[in-house]
Amino acid sequence: MAGVIIALTCLFLGIFLRKIPGFPTLKASNWVQAYLINIVLPALALLYIPEIKLSWGILIPVTAAWFTFFTFLVDFWDTGKQIQLG
Repeated sequence: MAGVIIALTCLFLGIFLRKIPGFPTLKASNWVQAYLINIVLPALALLYIPEIKLSWGILIPVTAAWFTFFTFLVDFWDTGKQIQLG
């Protein structure tokens, strides 16, 4: 419930700040994105990764991620060769 309250508060705060004429919207969004990617995401990773227990159930998402990576790697490699030959 606390997450919903925080999300709604931030939503309404963003709507309110957007209506202020001199508020720098572009710089604020870039700062928020940089903060989330460079500080929040690594902090969440450090918080939750040690709690992961290795089991057979975790094999499916890991395999799916690697399968997707290698599928697109082969696809882009083939596309690159076709572009060079074309």
